[in-house]
Amino acid sequence: MQGKRQKRVKIFAFRGINMYSENNINQIQMKEMNGKYKYDLNPNNRWIILGKYIPWKRVTEIYSENFVNNKRDGKRAISARVAFGALMIKEIKGLSDEETVQEIMESPYLQYFIGYKEFTHKQPFDPSMMVHFRKRFTPEMLKEINELIEENKNKKK
Repeated sequence: MQGKRQKRVKIFAFRGINMYSENNINQIQMKEMNGKYKYDLNPNNRWIILGKYIPWKRVTEIYSENFVNNKRDGKRAISARVAFGALMIKEIKGLSDEETVQEIMESPYLQYFIGYKEFTHKQPFDPSMMVHFRKRFTPEMLKEINELIEENKNKKK
């Protein structure tokens, strides 16, 4: 690829560094987000309903296993809620990484789904982060989460 510069993503070694901390593991309440909007969110929206079935605490436990170090150096990781939520949005909607980020930027429902407390027009993360999100959730982990989602759906019927 002569003449073309390849974009490189710097990958950090996470040995001994605690790069992850989660403050938002539980589903936020509709009233918390509705107060920040000029309109109310529809509680029957598919993303709001799906968010109730996802075992966010377990998702966070699984995701945080990728960040086992104890130091506080380096940039903080994007939350499990955002990472897993973005992967679900991409898969359900059949989007590219770039389209996923764009959809999240445009939709208050998707922002609610990934745990935002208020709507923003800012890009949630660079689309290249989707590669890292996929690496951090192995097929075995995703299988476990999917089974828990199905269990939660069956409990709430």
